Amino acid sequence: MEIGTIIKRLRREKNITQERLAEYLSLSPQAISRWENGITYPDIATIPAIASFFCVTSDLLLGIDKDKREESVQQYLSEYFRLNASGEVQKALELMTEAKNKYPGDFRILIKYAWALAATVYVENDCESAKTEEERNSIHQEIVTVCNNIVEDCTIDDIRYNAIDLLSLAYSELGDKENAIKAAKRLPDITYTNSMALYRLYGYDTEEHIIFHQDNIQNLIFYLWIWIRSAVNGQRDPKNKVLLCKKAISLFETMYENGDYGYYHTMVAQIYESLMTAFIEMGDYDSAIDTAEKYINHEIEFIHALDGMKHTSILFDRLSFSGKNLMRSYTCPHAEVVCRHLEDDVFSPIRDTDKFRALIEKLHEMME
Repeated sequence: MEIGTIIKRLRREKNITQERLAEYLSLSPQAISRWENGITYPDIATIPAIASFFCVTSDLLLGIDKDKREESVQQYLSEYFRLNASGEVQKALELMTEAKNKYPGDFRILIKYAWALAATVYVENDCESAKTEEERNSIHQEIVTVCNNIVEDCTIDDIRYNAIDLLSLAYSELGDKENAIKAAKRLPDITYTNSMALYRLYGYDTEEHIIFHQDNIQNLIFYLWIWIRSAVNGQRDPKNKVLLCKKAISLFETMYENGDYGYYHTMVAQIYESLMTAFIEMGDYDSAIDTAEKYINHEIEFIHALDGMKHTSILFDRLSFSGKNLMRSYTCPHAEVVCRHLEDDVFSPIRDTDKFRALIEKLHEMME
């Protein structure tokens, strides 16, 4: 087969136009058309770029070694997840930049490259922000470009939806609320998700189906708290904030009757932090310091859970949690992250109390 015929077949397999391929290769659409019609051949200097785009080697344009390419892609993805789990966001970006340059047409690589970019925006070098506003905007513009290309060309639903989600976030960070909303509205409504469709098909009969249902219940609790938190932040009256926070705490206590929150210890900690700030607004410093103690204790329980734990509450008794699968944006210990947060101005009214100092000391002991 002639190389033009192979290029045409590969292009159609990826479901992209001649114009889009030309854009990726920095050539004219007419050049692609001439290749595919056998009128001309690609310049020899262009062949490596074409092979790279279609995820094949230059020597194998006429016989694609898919197994070797797939093995290489999986190695990149596996290392990406490992670096993210250890909080090495800059190394993760360097890795996915290399992978993108090697496999520019693999959308699995491209979406991870975009998320790797996003992870470096605010936090790096052990929890310290190292990006100026100009640098952050430049990164978000790159994310927009990559995600728009994925949305236009990718036919894999999970990757497209992932790209749309990140696209909305990037537009929002750029202050482009109109495009952020427009992108968000391209995602399915909560009613039209595989979770909602599959729950009607899966009974509570096999281990696989039970885990499916328990995972979905746990995810729903997470999103409920996010929405309640928005309601908390929208309240001007601190008494209403207290009421909403107590409702959220009650929700977690009801669902996890054994207090086996696992990852959600950090969610409960956030609720107690919001409750604490509401008490400070009310001038109720005794309640604020008591709530701060619960906030810190839940953060400490979260740190313990990172080593691994199994849920025992009846709705989640098939699930477990381990910090090995947790994506982080920092390499320093979580206790150090909490300690730095406690230096924020919001804690000033209670910082000089003996009880607060004792809590700080407790965290420092964990870092030794």
